[in-house]
Amino acid sequence: MKGIPPAALPPPEFPPEQNQLSRRAAWVLTAIFLLLLGVPPLLDGLPGRVREFAVAAAGKGSSQPVAERLRGFDASVATAGFTDRPRQLTQQILTDFLGKGNDRVLIGQNGWLFYRPEIQALTGYGPLQPEPHSVSRDPALLDWEAPLEPIREFAAQLKERGVALWLVPVPMKPTIYPEMLGGAAVAAPVRHRDAPRLFEQLEAAGVRVIDPAPMLFEAKSAVGSEAAAPDTRLYLPDDTHWSSRGMTLTAAMLADQVKQQKWWTFSNGPEWQVRPAISAAGHGDLVDKLGLQEPDRWQLPRAEPLQVVELPEGVASAIDRASPVVVLGDSFVNIFDDAGLGFGLPGGGLSSRAGLAWHLAARLGTALDVHAVNGEGASGVRRWLGQRGETVVRSKKLVIWVIAERDLFLSRSVAKANRISWDRVSFAPDPPAAPDQPALHAGPVMVEAEAVEKSDQADPRRANYDNALYTVKYEVRKVLSGPAPAGAFEVVHWHFKKRELQPTSRIEAGRTYRLKLEPWSSHPELQPINREELGEAEPAWWAESVEAVP
Repeated sequence: MKGIPPAALPPPEFPPEQNQLSRRAAWVLTAIFLLLLGVPPLLDGLPGRVREFAVAAAGKGSSQPVAERLRGFDASVATAGFTDRPRQLTQQILTDFLGKGNDRVLIGQNGWLFYRPEIQALTGYGPLQPEPHSVSRDPALLDWEAPLEPIREFAAQLKERGVALWLVPVPMKPTIYPEMLGGAAVAAPVRHRDAPRLFEQLEAAGVRVIDPAPMLFEAKSAVGSEAAAPDTRLYLPDDTHWSSRGMTLTAAMLADQVKQQKWWTFSNGPEWQVRPAISAAGHGDLVDKLGLQEPDRWQLPRAEPLQVVELPEGVASAIDRASPVVVLGDSFVNIFDDAGLGFGLPGGGLSSRAGLAWHLAARLGTALDVHAVNGEGASGVRRWLGQRGETVVRSKKLVIWVIAERDLFLSRSVAKANRISWDRVSFAPDPPAAPDQPALHAGPVMVEAEAVEKSDQADPRRANYDNALYTVKYEVRKVLSGPAPAGAFEVVHWHFKKRELQPTSRIEAGRTYRLKLEPWSSHPELQPINREELGEAEPAWWAESVEAVP
């Protein structure tokens, strides 16, 4: 080695590092690892989900493509209960220490929360500029249709039957309060670039667009934003919806327009009164969408000043199916009326009588034909009207269609992710003299029936609403009591309440269940709740619970 320069010497060789475990220790560590992987899913009922997927993947009782069923199964595994606490804890840390939201919620100024799809609805491709498609995207996106043509067709169908259509796009919170996102104050509502052109094209097609945004923006500018008191702000800081004040201002604007119609003759009835009230204290839906472990650390529950409508003597309800004015809508109609949306009266019932339809009826002095379903403003409510029969539709004078503006301006990928579709709607002929709706029966209607098909089921963590229903098609296998339906029939079940999956959400296609059936029409309190459908026809039955037949 003498004479060899150090740089030329080979590096020293060391024996490879070795960590050795006894056989017993290896078995113990392996067992612990398998327990950590396996026990939580077992406790959460994952085998039942795997069994359900196996039936669905085989194609029994489902027309869905295999890829769609795989995505559905993947989503169901993602909602397993054992994932909740780690996710909530992580989000709590991000929100508390970094002021970060998530993929659903953006945190603005002074504790205001914003719904990310609304930001995407202001800045994305929109309804008139097609979103580019690539092979990496969901092929089902190619089947999605932008809103312009379905709305034009709906307006033409109504016009053919002598009915006018008014479209009321409810502005998004960042449209009216962009400064609460952290930007500079602006002089006009912030809109998607396609908004003027889309509204012009709809007007040219015979749709009257009544846009509340300029009026609401002017009302906001009169009182400011950051210092706005609860009784002057127009949107709820921690919720996607407008405030009671923003809603009642819009109701007044709509009532003034209706009263100007030549055919309007309903202004001489008894006067409807309103009284102030305070809603039950609670968090807005955006706090729920944040998914915090301790939501009170972010924002304490609070109440909302309401204006509750008092029915005059002799008037039984604000809803009258014979009214010539139809109000179609979504949760912007139901907020402050549907207690399930979180702003009911303390100790009150399911209806607070403080929503848009009630205030519009009060200002017009007459009940209205109202159908509003949370999350179904784009297509579901139009299907309902189309299925009512020619005689009913032709008896109407006006359809006021109130819809969240974001649904109009979401690009197809974001709309698909948020389960917004613009379906073409057909108008059905008059039903036969004896429709398929079940008659009320003195005793229970009990059957054993096989589940043959299920509607889609949204992920409760990402759904826009706290409560959801879905639909299952059954075939009777055995009649236990009552006038049971003949052949295939559809039943509405709970999917989730307060974002918690209900036992009826685990119904499996191909299995037989014992059901106690009630007419769906006998549960008006459930009508506003978001419901996944199987077809255009209204389901006939409701079942609160089911029992699997061995």
